[in-house]
Amino acid sequence: MKKYIKPLIEPVADLVFPPVCACCGDRVMVRLNMICDECLTSRFERATNNSDEILPESVSFRHSLWLFDKYGYLQDLLHKLKYDHCTGIGEQLGREAGRSLRSAAEIQNIDKWRLAAVPLHKKRYRKRGYNQSMEIARGVAAATGIDLLTEGYIKRLKNTKTQTGLNSDERTSNISGAFEVTQPSAVQNCNILIVDDVFTTGATTFELAQIINNLSGQHCGILTIAKA
Repeated sequence: MKKYIKPLIEPVADLVFPPVCACCGDRVMVRLNMICDECLTSRFERATNNSDEILPESVSFRHSLWLFDKYGYLQDLLHKLKYDHCTGIGEQLGREAGRSLRSAAEIQNIDKWRLAAVPLHKKRYRKRGYNQSMEIARGVAAATGIDLLTEGYIKRLKNTKTQTGLNSDERTSNISGAFEVTQPSAVQNCNILIVDDVFTTGATTFELAQIINNLSGQHCGILTIAKA
């Protein structure tokens, strides 16, 4: 019954409570989008992804969509995604990041790649109810066609304290030994594209890439929404 009623109710609901952009508050013309086209195209500064960047041997490339803007619109969006249950923001940002990655041509053959979201510890997952990086990864999968490893293939063993405010060495120490691949066969004979919200020093994604590389011998890519 619900599937018949919903299409009748939604147009009326949109007239009474029109969907608005989570960033600027203007009306969103596409109902499933949470960010308007104007914000997506002109609100944020594109990140420069340098092919000469020095990366660990386990990482073949790093790609970020935008530069992080402390106390700005992007930080506010990512905060809403992370703490306010606005999971649709994650999927839409993931689609944008996926399109950006395709344009950069970092991945030539999607059949040789799998997506893996940086996992949350089970205590934090229970408290939040979802993993913001997984929501982003769903959008990336939709935009690129790369298969997504579902939650459970990679676990977070340590309930680490937040990386915010830590220096590079402290971040590395905090995250060391935090991850485990529970099904090693899932990362064999393929490259893994690790998806997260923000890249700062790389301590988290580099640690996960090394764990995967130790099992498979394959290089990983890193894709984030923001570069701090």
